[in-house]
Amino acid sequence: MLAWLVRWARHTDVVHLHLARDLVGLPAAQVVSALKRPYVVQTHGMIDPTNSLLAQPLDAIATRRLLRNAGAVCALTPVEEEALRAVEPRLSRIRILPNGVPESGIVAPGGGPAVDVLFLARLAPRKRPTDFVRAAQILAPRFPGVTFSLVGPDEGELEQVSSLIRADDAQGRIKYEGALPPERTAERMASASLYVLPAVGEPYGMTIVEAMSVGVPTVCLADCGLADAVRSTGGEVVEPGVSGLVGGIERLLADPARRSRASTAGLLYVRDHATMDSVAAGLEGIYAGVIRK
Repeated sequence: MLAWLVRWARHTDVVHLHLARDLVGLPAAQVVSALKRPYVVQTHGMIDPTNSLLAQPLDAIATRRLLRNAGAVCALTPVEEEALRAVEPRLSRIRILPNGVPESGIVAPGGGPAVDVLFLARLAPRKRPTDFVRAAQILAPRFPGVTFSLVGPDEGELEQVSSLIRADDAQGRIKYEGALPPERTAERMASASLYVLPAVGEPYGMTIVEAMSVGVPTVCLADCGLADAVRSTGGEVVEPGVSGLVGGIERLLADPARRSRASTAGLLYVRDHATMDSVAAGLEGIYAGVIRK
């Protein structure tokens, strides 16, 4: 790979590197830097302050220098920007570049009699699907007409989720639907009234943007990279744990007018910040600026 990169990089105007502390991204960045080719770095939340005994010498030898030498460093959110500056305080060229979602042409109808609260994510420990089920079990008696649904592939939590649902499924209103192929997630998202992502330490949260893109109000945790976006669109930003989820979901379930406003605000947020066209235009501008320098 590195030999190929040496031959190829000489003929580029700018190189876009997806950088992490690994044996692919860092050596590639070193090659491009040694060849004095302009390059853009995008870290996707993978480079942040750490006490790892391996990361610290690696940062001192390579990571910080490669970040400094980049023509531009792209961060997904202001949260990631702060993390990058903590790793390398001398960074001066950080640009916010969110991930975009394709336009599906689907918009949640809203206002119908059926209300469904949705968890759509990997059933992994960090995503906290069991917190969602426990919150649903508390809320189901308070909202008799509401269903609570989980969708996503198992990555270690399905057994616990299934056990909790067997113990109390609110008379069939709490259910696990299995996984869906990516091309069907927008349709499933649009059939929900409220989307909940209880994941801890979520650097971005693509499913939050996907929910907003079809007009579904959202709930996330305070340490999510998109917490400010959720808050600005009228969604709920809560502290980790079941009680925080219960409060956030309950406030939105009890206020249909607020859900309607959040739906419209989410659509506008995605239109202005996270369509493929807007992200591509931003990236093209970054490339042009790096080449001019």
